[in-house]
Amino acid sequence: MYRSGYKRSFAPKTPQKTTYKRPRYGANRVSYANKQFYGRRTRLAIGSAKRFLASRSLNDEVFASEEGLGRSNPKGEYMTLPSLGQGVNCRHTNRVKLWTINLNGRYNIAPADQLMADGTAGASELSNIEGYVGVFIVLDRMPNATQLPLFADVFGPTLNNVSSLLDQPIRVDQLSRFKVLMRERKYVNTDLQGTQLTLKRFIKFSGRNKILTTFKDMGDNTSGRYGNVRENALVLYVIWESAVQSIMRYSINSRIVYFH
Repeated sequence: MYRSGYKRSFAPKTPQKTTYKRPRYGANRVSYANKQFYGRRTRLAIGSAKRFLASRSLNDEVFASEEGLGRSNPKGEYMTLPSLGQGVNCRHTNRVKLWTINLNGRYNIAPADQLMADGTAGASELSNIEGYVGVFIVLDRMPNATQLPLFADVFGPTLNNVSSLLDQPIRVDQLSRFKVLMRERKYVNTDLQGTQLTLKRFIKFSGRNKILTTFKDMGDNTSGRYGNVRENALVLYVIWESAVQSIMRYSINSRIVYFH
């Protein structure tokens, strides 16, 4: 007996129509012609059979600014992904599934006329500097191999001198291409916190937030650089905002865990 309004199909059933949802552990069960077939019971891989990503690897990278970053002068760098190869830290296919990103960094704030090096004057000899440090991780769904997008290309210019770069939303005409994965904003006061600051941030991509990056891998270009990414590249932006003439020197360690 069928429910009211239920339209019964008299077409022959195919194995695709009668396949049950595959559980995390177990076999794939198929009913066909009143018979059930079971495969070998084994742990299933991540994703579907078309995206068999069984290997797990790490990719470490360091982002640093030796000359120092001026105020209201955003700096963008692409996050390098693994290159194609047979090594431990190489990918074996033309796509990877990003799992986590772990950031661990340090900042050093100093006046613009002072070299930021070991052995400089301590915080007690410096005038107070207040400002904000901003770190963004942006997903570029359709990378352009010729040029890395600038901060203004993603978020647009500030409206006036009062506006903050850290509060800028993505441009309306770029919503289909870019997505902000992380927006870190930290207040800095050298009298209270000193000139040395730290950053720790952990991001996990799962469920609706999963990211699958594909590569072109044409000819000899099989690297993990921005120009070889076909879909879903990662761009890191660092910003220093302050009303005082000052510079920021930073070093950020990035570790990406991915499946391939």
